[in-house]
Amino acid sequence: MINETYQDYHANVLKVLSDDKVYKSKDIKTKVKRFYSYNDEDLNYKLDSGVNLINNNINWSITYLYKAKFINRIKRGHYQITKRGKDLLKNNETINNDSLKQYPEFIEYITQSHTSSTQTTKEIIESENTPTQLIDDNYKIINKELSKELLDNIKNSSPEFF
Repeated sequence: MINETYQDYHANVLKVLSDDKVYKSKDIKTKVKRFYSYNDEDLNYKLDSGVNLINNNINWSITYLYKAKFINRIKRGHYQITKRGKDLLKNNETINNDSLKQYPEFIEYITQSHTSSTQTTKEIIESENTPTQLIDDNYKIINKELSKELLDNIKNSSPEFF
């Protein structure tokens, strides 16, 4: 069973990149997965939208670390650790959104990317779900409500409706 949220991958993404080499995001994901004891079912688990959960979480971790300037995007899909990332790793601090919010670049990213959201910046930072998971969850809620509404309309329809 997958217990990790995207925030749980932050430290291991930085550990993978700690050798100063440039890595493709695909290779980062492969190496990060080795830190965990995932079985095949875990590795292949997909959200209802068809997105692989572990890959999605690691991708969002990479995005958040990039936005907080802990890693650089050398070119599309290629990343390298920054001095800030090395320093954070050296300090052996817990690396989660609370530690990222100390950096103005991260706060700016969260604030700008959620300006039309009803969530506050604090709620967004404290969320354990990635945006993809939130969309997936909301899709389920909308489907459930729509199904109920449709069923109620059918039940309340006259026999001539059919």
